[in-house]
Amino acid sequence: MEGLGQTLVCTGCSLLCDDIEYEMEDGVVSKLYHICMHGYDKVMFAFSPQRLKAPLLSSNGSFREVSLDEAISKAAEVLKSSKKPLLYGWSCATNEAIDLGLEIAKKLGGIFDGTMWICHGYSIYLAKKLGMGLPKLEEVLNNADHVVFWGANPGDNHLRHMSRYAVFPRGERVPRGIETRMLSAVDIRMTSTVKVAMNKLLINPGGDAELLSALISELEGKPIQREEVAGIPLKTFLEFVDVLKQRPYTAIFYGLGLTHSGKGKENVELFYRLVQLLNQNGKSCIAMPMAGHYNMVGAVIKSLDAGGGPFAIDFGEGGEVARRGESALDALLSWEYDSALIVGSDPLSSLPSEIAQRIRSIPTIVLDYRLSLTAKHADIVIPVAVPGVESGGHATRMDEEVVTLSPIGGLVGRFPSDEEVLDKLLKQL
Repeated sequence: MEGLGQTLVCTGCSLLCDDIEYEMEDGVVSKLYHICMHGYDKVMFAFSPQRLKAPLLSSNGSFREVSLDEAISKAAEVLKSSKKPLLYGWSCATNEAIDLGLEIAKKLGGIFDGTMWICHGYSIYLAKKLGMGLPKLEEVLNNADHVVFWGANPGDNHLRHMSRYAVFPRGERVPRGIETRMLSAVDIRMTSTVKVAMNKLLINPGGDAELLSALISELEGKPIQREEVAGIPLKTFLEFVDVLKQRPYTAIFYGLGLTHSGKGKENVELFYRLVQLLNQNGKSCIAMPMAGHYNMVGAVIKSLDAGGGPFAIDFGEGGEVARRGESALDALLSWEYDSALIVGSDPLSSLPSEIAQRIRSIPTIVLDYRLSLTAKHADIVIPVAVPGVESGGHATRMDEEVVTLSPIGGLVGRFPSDEEVLDKLLKQL
C-alpha cells in the first residue's frame, strides 16, 4: 500500500491531531486511522468531484476557466485599483499565509479581518492582557483531575478532545483517567457532552454572568442566599462550588456558548476573574478556548502581533494602524472597503445579510478549494490546496502550540497553497 504507516496532521479542527495514519491506492487515500468524521471529510474532499480544479473569472454572469497566472494578474489589478480592500478569512489558512495577508493589507492600506471576531478573538486578547498563559494539552492530560466544559460541546465539535486529552485517558497525576477525573458541564441544553458529565449545570439562556458572579461570591466568602442561581437549584450549585474548592487542578474549556450568549465581554471578564480567584486560593486552574477552525488561534495571535487587536485592523498609509473596531461587525458595516480578498472563508453564508450584500456588490477574489456560496458570487476564484492534505506549513493549536503540517507527499503540488498564491499576488502589487 502506498503511504502505509505514514502520518499526517489533521486540520479538521484546532486540535490538529498529529497521529492520523493513512493508506493509499492508485494515488487516492483508501484508509484513514484515528481520524474523526470532521477530519475524514476534510481529507477526502481532496478527491471529491466537487473540489475546485481551475481558476475562474466571472464574465456576464457566468464563469470561464483561465490560467493561474491570468487569475493572479487580474486579482492584482483589482487590488491595485482599490482604495480600501478588505482581506477577510484567515482562520483556515496557515501561519505563513496569514503573514502574507497582513503584509498585503499593510502594503495596500487595507482592512485585515476574519472569523476571529465570531470565535475567540476577544477572549484570547483578554487572557494575554491578564497574563493568563496556556498550558499544553498534554499537561492537562497529565494533571487535571477536574475538567469543565462551559458553553462548549466537544462531543459534537471536537470529537477527539475528551478521548485524547481531557477526560478519558490516564495521566501522570490522574493514573486511572476517567475513573478519578471529575467532569462538569455548563450549558443551556442537554448536549451530548452534558449527558456524560457528573456535574450537569443547565443554566437559563444568558445566565452565564449570573452564575459566574455567584461562583465568585462564594469563593470570596460571600454565600448566596437564594433557592436557585441562573436556573440551577442551590444544592447543585453548591456541590459544584465544593468541587472547585476541593480539586487540585481544574481545566475549564470554554466555547461560543460563553462568549456569544448576549453579554460576551462581560462573561469573558467574569470568567477570567473566576480563574484568577481559584489560582489565588491555592488551586491550579487554567482556561482554554475551544477554537473551531484549525488555525483560528494562529490568526488571532498574528493579528495581535501586527496591530494590537485580535481582529478588524485598519491599516493606513505606510502600513500604520489607523484604527481598530470595538466590534468587527460594526467595522464591516461602517468601513468604506471597495474590494475584497477572501481566504479560506465563506462570509456570504455566515455574515448578516447587510454585510453579505455589501460584499456581493464589490469586486471579490476568493481563494478556496471548494465552490462556496461566496465563491459562486465572486469575480475571481482561485483553487488552492487542501491545507494539511495537499500542502504544508504551520498552524497554531488551541493551546498555542505551533504544529508543522505533514501533507501527503504524492498530493503536494497538485494545487498551489494559499501561501504560494498570496506570495505571487504580493509580488505583483
